[in-house]
Amino acid sequence: MKNTILFLFFFICLVAGAYLYFINQPSNQELLYKELESKDGVQTMLIIKNGEIIEDHAFRNLPLEPHSNDSFYQINSITKSIVSILIGIAIEEGFIESVEQSIEEYIPEIRDYEN
Repeated sequence: MKNTILFLFFFICLVAGAYLYFINQPSNQELLYKELESKDGVQTMLIIKNGEIIEDHAFRNLPLEPHSNDSFYQINSITKSIVSILIGIAIEEGFIESVEQSIEEYIPEIRDYEN
């Protein structure tokens, strides 16, 4: 009986210690924010899943000009990747027949612009 009580006491202490350890650990979200805030140039993060915004966070610790919802960001070459993904989805969904189609079929006004 004494051994059983001693075992239960140590088991409860172990569980309580583990619980206290884990509740004091930063969440995955906190770790992600900390990592992104340490990177040069990361200003915002937006995650969309199944058509719903599940995360929208602005990092304001950068020595940049103040920005608002109307601010422009340098996104450089990422645009090509995003457009490629969107074109693939549009083809899969039947909005575009193929990559061989001219953009002028969808935006006739583009003819007015020079190369």
